[in-house]
Amino acid sequence: MHDHSIPSQIDSEVRHLSEDEQRRVLEFIKSIGSPGKLRGEKGTDMIKRLPEFPTEDLKEIEAAIEEGCEQVDPDGW
Repeated sequence: MHDHSIPSQIDSEVRHLSEDEQRRVLEFIKSIGSPGKLRGEKGTDMIKRLPEFPTEDLKEIEAAIEEGCEQVDPDGW
C-alpha cells in the first residue's frame, strides 16, 4: 500500500529536483514554518552586488521618484 501523506508526496516530488532546487524548497519550507521571520537579503548586501551608479544617474532617479510621488490620481485606488 502506498503512503499518500503530504510529507511522503513532498519527499517524492523533491527527489526529482536538482540539488539547488531542493535547497530552495528547504528554505521555503523553513520560511513558512517561522511566521513573521522572513529571510530576505539585507539592502546593504544587495547594493554591494550592484554596479555603482554615476552621481548624475542617481540624481535623475531621485528626481523621478520625487516627481512621481507628488502626483495624486483622484480616480486611483
